[in-house]
Amino acid sequence: MSFVGWFVADVLALASVSPETATALYPLTWWSHAVLALAFVAWVPYAKPFHMLASFANVVTADEDAGTRLPRVPEDLGPEEIGATDLDSFSWKQLLDQDACTKCGRCSSVCPAKASGRPLDPRDVILDLKSYREAVDAGGETVEIVADGGAASATSGTSSDSSDGRISVIDSSTMDSCMSCMACMDACPVDIEHLTHFTDMNRRLTETGQMDDGVEEAMMNAFQHGNTFGDPERKRPDWTEELDFEVPDAREEAVEYLWYVGDYPSYDDRNQEVAKALATLFERAGVSYGILYEGEQTDGNDVRRVGEEGLYEMLVEDNAAAIADCEYDHIVTTDPHSYNTFKNEYPDFSACEWDAEDVSHYTQVLAELVDRGDLSPRGLDGTVTYHDPCHLGRYNGVFEPPRELVESTGVELVEMPRNRSDSFCCGGGGGGLWLDHEEDTKPSEERLREATEDTAAGNAVDRFVVACPMCVTMYEDGRKTGGYEDDVEVVELTEMLVEATD
Repeated sequence: MSFVGWFVADVLALASVSPETATALYPLTWWSHAVLALAFVAWVPYAKPFHMLASFANVVTADEDAGTRLPRVPEDLGPEEIGATDLDSFSWKQLLDQDACTKCGRCSSVCPAKASGRPLDPRDVILDLKSYREAVDAGGETVEIVADGGAASATSGTSSDSSDGRISVIDSSTMDSCMSCMACMDACPVDIEHLTHFTDMNRRLTETGQMDDGVEEAMMNAFQHGNTFGDPERKRPDWTEELDFEVPDAREEAVEYLWYVGDYPSYDDRNQEVAKALATLFERAGVSYGILYEGEQTDGNDVRRVGEEGLYEMLVEDNAAAIADCEYDHIVTTDPHSYNTFKNEYPDFSACEWDAEDVSHYTQVLAELVDRGDLSPRGLDGTVTYHDPCHLGRYNGVFEPPRELVESTGVELVEMPRNRSDSFCCGGGGGGLWLDHEEDTKPSEERLREATEDTAAGNAVDRFVVACPMCVTMYEDGRKTGGYEDDVEVVELTEMLVEATD
């Protein structure tokens, strides 16, 4: 029995419609309903309800490794075709991303670049690209996707000419602002892959020579010297000379752990203390380890994210070749950025002979050493909070090993209000270390304010613990510029463990 039909019959009876009249009207009402239904289906792709279908499709087709593993540039593309050149350069998934956006603004609310006053709103970038595509489809003028002097917001109609006559949808300063922290992607309810769009636009800026001076200098240093500091390669292992033991050379002897030290622990004075601390911990644990000495080059994680794909691929080949000449069981990295690219991106290249499971961050290795009793931290005093580095936490889901190490020292660990996958970026990723931005408040300053004011312990927090050399650099700077030098100490986890195992 049809309850709806019964109800309609009662309504028609009350309206004094006879069965004969109802029967005569039935074909008209049936066809009217059919035409309206088909018209609605045809209308959906051109109306707001379309995002409901696109959002579902976007979630179903989402790449779980998007952002952590960037797509390679096809080998058959010429320089004029690399990156976001025009609408045809967008992949079907990128177009679907644009259609799927619900304008909810969750990505904007967690973006550290937007919070600090930089000219980036991840939602607006996606919507601007969609608006431009729709305008072109409607017969509008075609312009460059991204250029120096382009629009801050195409949807607001503020396109402007650059110094050389370019007009674009997105301005280069917008892309320079991105920290590649992936907070926008993590917050998006429909799995929009913002970082793939941003990387393609950065690649276009690189190919057209529209790179920030600071980034350009870092790229030239990496090309000429194998590090972003521009220092001679022979000085890379100089930090080992200050130790009272010899750090093994993995090129000359077989080791269990091949330790990739990285640029900042090798060349930066502050972070050399991190390298020395980790070497000391390996020695105290009695493990078999070694480094590449001057055979190591910068890992290229952030080189790739600022758009220098060609240089990145060269670095992959050089580092992979140096590691291939060594006999080792496992690769361990100091820097989460190195960990991410060694684990998720290098294996995409034929030059690489290891798999993702062959790579660990030092926190994972040290946590194992503590678990099996090779390291025995003793009780330290004080209250600390721990900052999750983006490339370790949000990128790769490594949350517990660092916390286990912190707690093993005996200190009281209080969590930041924004922690684990919700952590707030230090501002150094995506080339941020090589850029100077005009900001309302630096991300590092905001994070230190949060540590000293918003944790459960409030101003009782005396140490701000990090597990990333880049974070050390950014927070030491934020501690000075934000006026926190007397409030909290920035400590790398290795340094605290050395103190606890002495």
